[in-house]
Amino acid sequence: MKNMRKNIPFQNLAADSLKEAAQSGTTLDVRMEDGATVVSARFTVETARDVLEQALSAELQELAARVYAHEGIIGHIKASTEISSVQMYSITDTILHVKNGEKDTIIISFAFILFLIDAGTAEKWTREIIERIQKL
Repeated sequence: MKNMRKNIPFQNLAADSLKEAAQSGTTLDVRMEDGATVVSARFTVETARDVLEQALSAELQELAARVYAHEGIIGHIKASTEISSVQMYSITDTILHVKNGEKDTIIISFAFILFLIDAGTAEKWTREIIERIQKL
């Protein structure tokens, strides 16, 4: 009998509950420091990597455009991700099944330093970005 490998997506119910908990665990800090508005945020989403990469790239480019449209200066706009994925291996008889989670659990961290943009505006923009990404 020949071993077969199948790649079958499955729904990760544990990750779904993590997503709900993570949305309520979003942190956002906005402060003025040495004449700059400093934003740091951390939140979790559950989505496919490629979907997040496209959305995050677009959001950060849009943020840069908004800063320049408001005659601000960018010290830096940074995002980092920590990605966890689930893969399950099982054997029935002699057939190996490999199942991949439909989505990855991704922790996103932001660090923005903006000049000539007030803290309230920076906070509003950051909240909007987080809300849109959490809907992916």
